[in-house]
Amino acid sequence: MLRIVACVVVSTIVCAQASATVVSRCSASAGYAYYFAGPLVPADKAGWRKDGVTGGSLQLLRDGNDYDIVYTDASGGSRSVRADGFEVIAVPRPQSSTVLIIGLHPTTGVLEHWLFSLDPAGRGNVVWGTARPSNVQKSALYEATCASP
Repeated sequence: MLRIVACVVVSTIVCAQASATVVSRCSASAGYAYYFAGPLVPADKAGWRKDGVTGGSLQLLRDGNDYDIVYTDASGGSRSVRADGFEVIAVPRPQSSTVLIIGLHPTTGVLEHWLFSLDPAGRGNVVWGTARPSNVQKSALYEATCASP
């Protein structure tokens, strides 16, 4: 059963990527996260911590007016934000070099955002963040360098 679920998830990601164009590929992310004290975070461990996604990357995909973010973790596993059930909104752009994407998961309440500043070839930076109202409540902000696909 687990294999079937894994195959469906991978197929969904591959199909979503097949019709989309890669706008930019971004390297590992570094930043900071604020952890709230709670059931799994003792009070003395709460607060700001250096954080990041070492060895991972992300891609910005575009299919017409629709966007998606695909994460690849250090082990090589990938996940699509859309395939994970996030509602993805592209915010109208004040400049052609910026892309602001907001993702909200309706079940978990997780909010993620990505602000890309890219040249026409897809080179530049992304600043992205997440807010997670879960057993480990945290809000984080990261930065990564992006390259042409």
